[in-house]
Amino acid sequence: GKSGAFSLASKRLDELTINKLKIQSMGLIGREKESAVLQNCFERMVSQTVTMNERKSFEPRSSSEKQISFSTQRNKFKELVFIKGLSGVGKTELSRVLKAQAEGFDNGMFVESKFDLTSHEDQPYYGIAKAFSGIVRQASNLSNDCLSTIRTRLVRDMGKELRTIAYLIPELDDFDDFSASSMSLSGNNNIEHSHDRWKHAFRVLTRVLTSILTPLVIVFDDLQWADSLSLEVIQNLISDVRNQNPLQIIGCYRSNEIYDADELSKTMTRLKEIQSKSLFNITNISLKEIEMDDVNKMVMAMLSIDDEAQTRELSELCFKRTLGNPFFLIEYMKMLHREKLLSFSIGTMKWMFDVKKIEDATNSTANVVTLLQGRIQKLPDETQFLLCNAACLGSSFKVSTVCVLAKPEVEAEHGDDDIAKRVKSMLSPAEEAMLIEKSGPDTFRWAHDKVQEAVLSLEDTSSKGFQFEVGKTLLYGLPKKELEEVLFEVTNLINNGVSQGSREFAQLNLRSAHKARRLSAFRSAARFAERGISMLPEDIFSSDRPVALQFYTIGVQMEFASGHSNKAERYIDEVLSHDGFTTAETLPIKIAKARFLATEHRFKETVSYCLALLKEMGYKWMWNRKLAPVQAIVKLEKTIKRIRATEPDFYKSKKRLRKSGHTVVVSLLARILYAAYHNGEVFLNILANLEIVNMTLDHGIMDYSATSFASLAGAVMFVKQDYQLTAKLGDMAQAMQEKIGRVNAAEMLCVVTQFCQLWVKPQDLSLGSVTDAYVIGMQMGETEYATWGMAIGFVGLPFLLGKPMKPIIESCNGVLTQAEELEQHAPADFVQGYWQAMLLLQVSGIEAESPLQLEGSVLKRSEYLDTTSFTNGATVTLAEGFLYLFSGDYEAAAKRALKVGEVFTKQTPGAFYYQIERFNRAVALYAGARQTGKRQFRKAANKLRKAIRKWVDAGNPNAVPYNLLLTAEQAALDHHHEVAKENYQKAIVFVGRSGHLHHAALFNERFADYLLLLHHRSPNDNFLDDVQYPLKEAIRFYGDWGAAGKVEALTKQLDSLF
Repeated sequence: GKSGAFSLASKRLDELTINKLKIQSMGLIGREKESAVLQNCFERMVSQTVTMNERKSFEPRSSSEKQISFSTQRNKFKELVFIKGLSGVGKTELSRVLKAQAEGFDNGMFVESKFDLTSHEDQPYYGIAKAFSGIVRQASNLSNDCLSTIRTRLVRDMGKELRTIAYLIPELDDFDDFSASSMSLSGNNNIEHSHDRWKHAFRVLTRVLTSILTPLVIVFDDLQWADSLSLEVIQNLISDVRNQNPLQIIGCYRSNEIYDADELSKTMTRLKEIQSKSLFNITNISLKEIEMDDVNKMVMAMLSIDDEAQTRELSELCFKRTLGNPFFLIEYMKMLHREKLLSFSIGTMKWMFDVKKIEDATNSTANVVTLLQGRIQKLPDETQFLLCNAACLGSSFKVSTVCVLAKPEVEAEHGDDDIAKRVKSMLSPAEEAMLIEKSGPDTFRWAHDKVQEAVLSLEDTSSKGFQFEVGKTLLYGLPKKELEEVLFEVTNLINNGVSQGSREFAQLNLRSAHKARRLSAFRSAARFAERGISMLPEDIFSSDRPVALQFYTIGVQMEFASGHSNKAERYIDEVLSHDGFTTAETLPIKIAKARFLATEHRFKETVSYCLALLKEMGYKWMWNRKLAPVQAIVKLEKTIKRIRATEPDFYKSKKRLRKSGHTVVVSLLARILYAAYHNGEVFLNILANLEIVNMTLDHGIMDYSATSFASLAGAVMFVKQDYQLTAKLGDMAQAMQEKIGRVNAAEMLCVVTQFCQLWVKPQDLSLGSVTDAYVIGMQMGETEYATWGMAIGFVGLPFLLGKPMKPIIESCNGVLTQAEELEQHAPADFVQGYWQAMLLLQVSGIEAESPLQLEGSVLKRSEYLDTTSFTNGATVTLAEGFLYLFSGDYEAAAKRALKVGEVFTKQTPGAFYYQIERFNRAVALYAGARQTGKRQFRKAANKLRKAIRKWVDAGNPNAVPYNLLLTAEQAALDHHHEVAKENYQKAIVFVGRSGHLHHAALFNERFADYLLLLHHRSPNDNFLDDVQYPLKEAIRFYGDWGAAGKVEALTKQLDSLF
């Protein structure tokens, strides 16, 4: 019949494309200049890695955490681009111009992610997790060889941290034999360390992925809604000087929604400050509305019209209505088409429109949200219902989640059939209308954030009651695993709509608070805890005290962790205002305060508070604070006697204590010893450490046991000079640490290396320990000792052991940058001191402005010594000792040595640096004595020689070449020439085997100087042959070391002799 024919004709008309707006194929119009800038950034990034004729294939690079380098090659492999503009101006579309270029490489990848209007601070790492989930999903399509390489490197470089980060990125399940969704976060739960641990995990993950997926471009859209933790991660990724693989991060944000004081503005300021040091480029692109001519080009493209005059009048009206906003323009054109104000005539094969009619009909159009709402409201009711529910779930949503929300409606209308199939069918009109789009097999995302905003602005959706019902339906309907994934969204939806307190909803907030804590989102955790507390009944302390303590404890902990001490104190006061609590019940909130005081570096308060808390617990361990020096000495002697009688493997029979009264006591003692050290109470520090040692011997192995044994090793070395016992304690500490695991391992390694190993073992063997401290410390978030491991292992120790200075100097910027970004100022100062010393030693004497003072381009001496860092004075003392000794002005060096005396021992008691500092002073004094004949130099030098000889006799292997050289120097002064020659030659051979270039050069220089002295006293025709070899060797070794000033001076001396 006619109706059937008409229906068929309508269907065929709908299937045509000629009568549709050509939006998808329109391309980017009016952004040619900005597109060129963005592409130039990409070209600059990849050109640093490969030449133009090698573009299509990158070889996978090594990313091993064991092969660490901080060498700052000045190439910038990373690009950071910010694209700002109003909503709808085309920021995301502009970023997509790089998609084809990135994916044109064999393993290149382009990934988009966005932050959510509804999540912000209460869903940490939201956009970061989505980006990496997308990367892992795309990577699953790579070849088996690539996947195998990624898997191997992830397991090797991340270890257990792969499990940690898989908590956020379940797609990583495929790369290890564990289930991320079913596990809890493992390892160190220390609040102070947790966020740094997350940042490092993302950084290592990025290194691994960019070593294979090269180049990698990540787009973060709607950056104005990013949580502060995510912004820190982005900064951490782009500033990683160790990652020399091509990485481009593009951040898009609404320019009218950020202000100077918000987190994004602060992050952008920090990034600008560090870009030079961290070797990345920043490019800012500002998008405005497009001009009238470009609006006309867009209209022509959508209508497939080539004649610009034909669309000019319509375009002028569009420009007037939309102000040149591209997204608004597209929606405006869709509205005209939908309302039949713009239609295609099949008969004439032309688009038909009446500009005057359009102008009259659209005069009241307010904004793009209004247009979108008009489109949404023309969809089927069931589709609108699903969109309203889905808008509450964020920027993307799973079909399975929507099914839970739609189940009652579907079953009522269609019965208990395939709900997922029915839901997809109900969503289909929205997908066809380009309001939503697929982003995965079971996932949709909003085509534009304005679409989600429009749905959320609808009267029904915006009501608190609607959101509450959505949250409640998900709470009761989602399986446990899926509920965990959207826990924050569900909790927020319920919180938005709940009108009165409920224990059930309070527990939901407690659950969210604990999850937020595991993710280091302390502010979010504090907010959830606060909301949960507000839902508890007024009589909660009397009706259910354990539940009350659960809420208030995490509230105290999270408020302190967020830096809100006043609020935390109010919680504590509230708890303590109720009678009947035992010390054990209130201990967690009090320990939280102790932790806060320590992290705030309020050392004096920390000591007093922890001492008071131990007393309140009834733990008796010290006589009186004033008597701490006496008690420490007495207890040290008793403990040493006890250790001597203890088997080295005693720990094997001891239990590993995790949660007990003993571990609580040890945690407080550990804070006392740390704070006491920084507060100048050395004996209290020793006493607290000895208590932990004895508790370990009595009760079992605890988190701080290994570190306490390492610290005791240092005390024994400093006080007793007992090498055998020091070595025993060091071995015990390292063996115990294996039983403990990685908790506090970075601190233990730093302590045992500096105060034990470098005294009792060959120094070169210890480089691995401090670099391990860096790797493990970063993995565990223990950044203070990780940074010390990095500073000592890559700068301090290599320099002091005479390794070539050039590669050390090249590493300094990278090490310093990471220390500063981790806000570890003491290690940063340490690096600056030795960096400046090396720069002064590198240049010639003519070039050096102040060669005998630690001053130059890296630091100003007066400012450096004026800081609160306790290591700076020691660094100046040791570094200037090098400068004076290698200056050649031995009288000045000897005078300084007398003046300095034993001050360095007080600056760093027990540390291995003292060996080198004392030896440098001894050589300076002997050289000064030979040059001037002054008895005071000779007397002081001989005293130091005897002290160093005692080290050798006690078993110090590192002091052997020192003793040989100083014996030669003393024999030379005593005119025992055969003894002098023999010991000079032995010292030169010994140090030559060690690879310590500075000492190899110095020993040869001193021998040559001695031979010249012999010639002056007893002229010999063959003396030139005798002198020539050690002098040339000194020049060679100084050259290899990088001391240009010494090479220049000795070369002149050699030339004058011949």
